[in-house]
Amino acid sequence: MLIVGHVTVHAQVPNESEIEDFVEERLDEYNIPNASLAIILGKDDINFYNWGEGSSETAAYLIGSLSKPVTSFAILNLADQGEINIDNHSSLVESFKWDQSE
Repeated sequence: MLIVGHVTVHAQVPNESEIEDFVEERLDEYNIPNASLAIILGKDDINFYNWGEGSSETAAYLIGSLSKPVTSFAILNLADQGEINIDNHSSLVESFKWDQSE
């Protein structure tokens, strides 16, 4: 299971033990053998957490069809930051070449 989200928090950020307790309770509740979690609080503030065998910062997980919403989320964040213009479709695919003769 992969859960991705972006939340702007104006309240107190949970401490490390609260995060670990919450995740461990969910892992037990849903009988999940291992998990990895990354919490990004800024460009340079990334915290990694791992539970179970085989979990690490570099562990590979199957994400199935979640790549589409994850990619959309990333593109919309870039648009919000003014890095790309999603109204100018040609600028999004400048380096992508395809045969339009069909």
